[in-house]
Order: sequence, then structure tokens, then C-alpha cells
Amino acid sequence: MKLYEYLAAHGIASLSESKQLIKDSKVKVSGNIVTDPQGIVKNDDYVEYNNELIEEITNKEYFVLNKPEGYTSSISKKYQKKDIRSLFEGEKNKVYPIDYLDYDSEGLVIFTNDPSFEEAINKKTDIEKEYEIKVRGLLRREDSRKIGDASFRILNVKYDELKENTYLNLITKSIEVKEIRQKFSSVNHDVKKLKRIRFGNLILDVPKGKYRQIRPHEVKLLKLLSTQNDKKKKDKQ
Repeated sequence: MKLYEYLAAHGIASLSESKQLIKDSKVKVSGNIVTDPQGIVKNDDYVEYNNELIEEITNKEYFVLNKPEGYTSSISKKYQKKDIRSLFEGEKNKVYPIDYLDYDSEGLVIFTNDPSFEEAINKKTDIEKEYEIKVRGLLRREDSRKIGDASFRILNVKYDELKENTYLNLITKSIEVKEIRQKFSSVNHDVKKLKRIRFGNLILDVPKGKYRQIRPHEVKLLKLLSTQNDKKKKDKQ
């Protein structure tokens, strides 16, 4: 197994973050610092992260967390304030987020210690994600048209009683939170609140700061969604 895959498979970090940890000289294999993420871990090797022995994972786990505002999911100390992984301290097996919400956002984040599941989901760009969003000012149709394209849909647009803010739902398959914020800022409607309420077939159904295990049939369906979407792409080619 490649070293970066080994870290992800043992719940240290996502695949991409594991590569960076190795490059930052934070990982040892059998007592020696290794900086090549592609390095191979043999059966008789032992691996350390931050000078602590990495223990074997007993089983694969999947969780959905309701991320509060004011937490970060980056493992980098540069961005670290309150790490959402601290909300999983009671779990025996380490898990990590397979996708991200920024510091000021809240809502559904998927956690796992299964890198194959992470890879299957994250390499797909057409699994729907739905957000509840509050933007400054009254978002008019002409503003929606200016930022609108095939990458997302806006629906359920409502104004507050004082006509100072707009509430809406946004559904997308491809754009990330940073891009969503940029789109609304470009028409002078800064995002004041952003909450992810759905990821594919998973609905946000736990209180803020809490989590639950993703049920086996939900994991299976999410994988099936990504497989079906991949097949549709191939059929169009």
C-alpha cells in the first residue's frame, strides 16, 4: 500500500492531506522519515505520525456530522482554530472529512476512515448538494440571471419582513462553497449564512455539533449514485 493511502486508511487525514503531511516530514516508516507519498508500506513496517504509532483500524466507519460555524476541517495548523475532528473524540476509530465546508459555513459533512469511499465520491462532480443560504439585500431576478449558469439552480426565494435579506435554496453538482460566495458577492449580495442540508441521498438530520453513523444502505446508495453518474458520462461520449 502507498504511504499516503495508508494514512488515509488509518483515519489520519484525507488522501490529499495525507500527501501533504508526508511532504512536511511528519511521517516515519519503521523509524525513518519518509517524504515521498508514493512510498510503499510493507507488511512488517510500522508507521508513525507526529512521533505517535499509528494503530490498526478495526473496521470501516461512515458518519454524517452537522458542522457548526466557527469550525475548520483543515488539518493544517495555518488554518486551525476549532477542528471539527474534535467532535469525534469518543469514537474508537479515527475518521476524517472527505469534503469541506469553510470556517463560516455549517451543515452536512461526511466523515469516514475508508479512502476508497472517499475516492469514489470525490472524483464525481455530479452528485447533488443542496444549501440553505441567506444573502444581504433583495436578490432580484436580474441578479440571479447575471450569476446563473448550468452549474446550479436557485429556488424557494424569500425576503425577510424588513426587506433587508434574501433566503434561498441552491442546488449544485459541481461548484464549491467558495465559488458560491464569490458568485453572490459579484452582484453585491454577500452571503451572510450558508448551510449544507443535503449531499446526494443524505439529508441533514442531526442537531448542530452532533453526528450519526451513516447506515449501510445509505452508503450503498451514495456509491450507486456515483456509479450511475459515471455510466451516464460514458454513454454520452
